[in-house]
Amino acid sequence: MRPRFVSVRLATLGIIAAGAGVAACHDATAPAGPRASMRVLRQDAPTDTVLGAPAILVLQIFDGAGRPAAITPIDFHGAVLARGNNTQFDLYIAPDTARPTEQPAATRTLLTDGDGRIAVAVLRRVIAGRPAVTISSPAIGALHDSVVFVTTPGNAVAVQVFPSDSATTVGGAYALGGVAIDQWENQRADPVTFTIGAQQAVGPGTNANAPVATLDGQTLRGLQTGRVRVDATSGTASGRGWVSVIPMARLAAVDPALAGNELPALVLINTDGSAIKRYGLNRYSEGHPRWVPGTGRIILENVPVNGSDPAATPRLAYVDTATGAFTDAVPSATGINGEYRPAVDARTRSLYFAAVTPVPSMQPGVSIYSAAADGSGFTFVGPPVDPYTGVGEPDVSPDGASLAVRRNGLLMRMDLATGALTRLGARPEADDARWSPDGTRIAFREQGLYWIINADGSNERALAEPTLGGDVFPGHGGLDWSPDGGWIVLRANGSLQLLDPVSGLALPLPGTSRLVGAVWSR
Repeated sequence: MRPRFVSVRLATLGIIAAGAGVAACHDATAPAGPRASMRVLRQDAPTDTVLGAPAILVLQIFDGAGRPAAITPIDFHGAVLARGNNTQFDLYIAPDTARPTEQPAATRTLLTDGDGRIAVAVLRRVIAGRPAVTISSPAIGALHDSVVFVTTPGNAVAVQVFPSDSATTVGGAYALGGVAIDQWENQRADPVTFTIGAQQAVGPGTNANAPVATLDGQTLRGLQTGRVRVDATSGTASGRGWVSVIPMARLAAVDPALAGNELPALVLINTDGSAIKRYGLNRYSEGHPRWVPGTGRIILENVPVNGSDPAATPRLAYVDTATGAFTDAVPSATGINGEYRPAVDARTRSLYFAAVTPVPSMQPGVSIYSAAADGSGFTFVGPPVDPYTGVGEPDVSPDGASLAVRRNGLLMRMDLATGALTRLGARPEADDARWSPDGTRIAFREQGLYWIINADGSNERALAEPTLGGDVFPGHGGLDWSPDGGWIVLRANGSLQLLDPVSGLALPLPGTSRLVGAVWSR
């Protein structure tokens, strides 16, 4: 007497939780020879929404000779679906169809009945698309086939504006993008409508009572610098994004490449995120670039190629932004240990920088040195070397008469004629001081916050609200004034920002999340 096996209605019915598609298809890459095959006898709900009810799939399996494959193990696999950097099975198989949500598994092997039939329940999960249930059985002539179950998105719950924060220039146009999504972020094909919400003019010469931008359909046009909120709707679902209207300028910054085996790079980028150029730096280089006015060159720190550890000392190098060529900025036989934090006199293009001076029988001390633009005339500037009162991070005043420097964490002004040092302000940890183009103010950073002070030491005040956090990478920082003094570029809240030093309001720059130490082209 032939043994009896379970039919479609019995408890060996398995469960597959899958994610999409509609028809059976054969694997064209299966090996040559007798082929097993299958016939779809029943497919419930070939199209349904995410988390739809279990759908019955009944198959009949045939061996390579075309006979029903009785009592044969059949493997069921769900498609591996990807979303961003994550992948997951969107099907599961449970042994008991009466309780389809118990003991699920991503794959399962089940037996056909005496007529080669087998039944499973396909349970959709939360990713929309067209994944397939794959059916295979090496035991009967390399069966490899699939059945697709289309899975559509759920109801719209929000509108995703992409990118969520972007920029255009005054007079420029920007095409808005957006899509309705369900609660699992599956995208829907519903139309999206955009309107301008709140907007605020920011920066010199703006009119607070005039619009920052206009909107025609999906095209936003910048009228004056500022910040615009964009509201997006699709039926009852809504979302919002932001667009900065910014002045067009060219910046130089550093990608410190702190993750993995990447090397740091000097990056040139327009304020709207366009026209990016990269120039590789050697490992452990921090850069701290400065433009050399009127030359198309940048001077920066670059650790020599043979630098093998984080303590390797950098040399100053010029970078020709037209050719990418690197050349040493000062002679190598100077008797100092490394060259740091370059600054350029805008009038003469002469250089000022910090360096460690070896001192017999003493700890080395940090002092300021200078050189002509061609590296000649290497000169000790001061102050006298003292390991306990090192001076670094110089910036030259526009008239060339003074340096703003850091001494033991304090902001100081050094008179280049006399060498006299005068403390400015009360902040105990001042970094990255920069003179305003008119020489009347100095902006600086302290522990991630930004400050400004008059050049005579008066009127020290916060440059921006504490919510504009410095967010600098370890060992990096930097800020710089625009040539007209109307803006300061700095890093805050995860990207480069253009800060209006009068209002303290800032405009984030797109595509700059990895960049630090930005300086304005001159």
